[in-house]
Amino acid sequence: MQNRYTRWIIPIVILFAAAAWVVWPGNPGLHYTVGATTVNYDIVVHEGLDLQGGLQVLLEADVPAGQSVDAEAMAATKRIVENRVNGLGVAEPLVQQSGDRRLVIELPGLANDEQALALLKQTGLLEFVDMGTTVLPVGTEIQTDVALGTAGEAAPTPAATSANATAEATSTGATPAATTEAAPTPAAPTD
Repeated sequence: MQNRYTRWIIPIVILFAAAAWVVWPGNPGLHYTVGATTVNYDIVVHEGLDLQGGLQVLLEADVPAGQSVDAEAMAATKRIVENRVNGLGVAEPLVQQSGDRRLVIELPGLANDEQALALLKQTGLLEFVDMGTTVLPVGTEIQTDVALGTAGEAAPTPAATSANATAEATSTGATPAATTEAAPTPAAPTD
């Protein structure tokens, strides 16, 4: 009977000693050589939000009472938030869904909380720039008035010049007729 306990106790003690050695503070890692085999493995402990501080944000979908949140919309929102958070350069950020209408975002070791909150709150912007025939090298950043922060409010649609504006039909003679002549296509710029 004692032999059976010894058979279990020895592996448990070895396993406990190995686990204690791995988690011991200041452990240099696994660095040893046995014959022709060399093992060099550094053990790095990544401190989370509880150990090194940081920012935890709770986002909740704002929908009218009695209306449910679409699971696909929450998944898309989670992907967007993950992409924004990854741009902050935070080590091991966590974005997870909590329930059917909340996202929990944990950013450990974040230096600038206000910048992160501003990034999470902002509305996405897709801007098209007509470059005409100008060819730019790959990777060139184009700054627009929105990127420079000088863009004002959206301009309202101009009002009609007369309060009593009426529509007038054009004659059929004013409409250009199709021709069989083809115009040459300009050559594409080459690199």
